[in-house]
Amino acid sequence: MLHILWYLLSCLFEDFPCPETAEILELAFETFISASFFADLSWKQTAAAIAERLAQLLRSPVHLARAYTRKASLSRLFGDTHLPPPKIIPPPAINERTNAWFGQLILSAAQELINKSTPTEHIISIFCGFRPLHPDRPSHQESLILLDT
Repeated sequence: MLHILWYLLSCLFEDFPCPETAEILELAFETFISASFFADLSWKQTAAAIAERLAQLLRSPVHLARAYTRKASLSRLFGDTHLPPPKIIPPPAINERTNAWFGQLILSAAQELINKSTPTEHIISIFCGFRPLHPDRPSHQESLILLDT
């Protein structure tokens, strides 16, 4: 069923690329991210993969970060270590919440490196990539990321 929904959404986007379609794709993205919290592992992985494809269609770095974070959490929960490292190229932060999503992505990437026994210097360099939007007054979400690092 998930594959059928993905097919319909991708056809919709290709045939009618307009703002209303983008809104539908954003709603579908939220639906698939939510679906990745239910059922068995296969269902969760399929829903997360489709959410990632929707984020690619939307060309939204925030949605991509959320999809990768979900895939990384599934990987850690179920012991799968075959998750490829993310391409961390944080765009300019729009707001504190968006910046915190990228902070979570950096934490996921660092955890993958720790699991692979990567040298400490490389892991620290990954952590140094996160900066609060307003360094003098980080938001609550950003301060949580800073505490974790």
